[in-house]
Amino acid sequence: MNYKLIHDEAQLQKFIDFLPELKINESYFLILIARKKWNPESDIPSALKLKREAVNNKQKIIQTIRQWEVAEGLYQNDGKTIPQVNLGVYMGFNPKDQHKASFDLINQCLEVIRTNKQGINIKSMANDVIQASNGTKHFMDIDVDIKEGEDYLEIAKFIKSIVAEDKLTFIKTNGGFHCLVRMDDLGSTWYPQIKAHTYKSDLNIMSNDLIPVVGCNQGKFVPYFMK
Repeated sequence: MNYKLIHDEAQLQKFIDFLPELKINESYFLILIARKKWNPESDIPSALKLKREAVNNKQKIIQTIRQWEVAEGLYQNDGKTIPQVNLGVYMGFNPKDQHKASFDLINQCLEVIRTNKQGINIKSMANDVIQASNGTKHFMDIDVDIKEGEDYLEIAKFIKSIVAEDKLTFIKTNGGFHCLVRMDDLGSTWYPQIKAHTYKSDLNIMSNDLIPVVGCNQGKFVPYFMK
């Protein structure tokens, strides 16, 4: 038996088709994480990074995630198996800039040499740098964490009352939803209106961050497109 990370390949392909094409030297950044909150009985820290990969062609996303579907038990923490229900596939919703990352990595490597730092991991350093090197800004993300039983559909309706619906893409996730706001010709008046909401739920506006991948594992949940 292998870990199952892709649950709905048709929805995943729809998500990939939705993503903008990459420019030269750009990549999409994928990460496989384990989180304790999805399965509190598990003996793991609050969050673990298990796999990270930058793909320079969005059509390689499915192949990359498939390569992470290894035999159950191979993902471990302190010699103990990490269960399927602790795993989540995430990615940066905006591309990363490999050209910028190359300069940042050079500077970090020079600092390692200058200080004679020990116990380094170049691959991990490179992943950290790529993850932080932001490329073209296509979207902002309204990350909604539902609190006290509020209706997520009502909050989605509130967002639609401020931003034109053709600029919005909603992804239902475990505990709430993400709303990707396309930035082209949008203006700036929407931002303070969203921030002025009166909901108890959290509506956090992010310019570059990670979102759960549609059709893939997120704990016991599989994210999907909301209408």
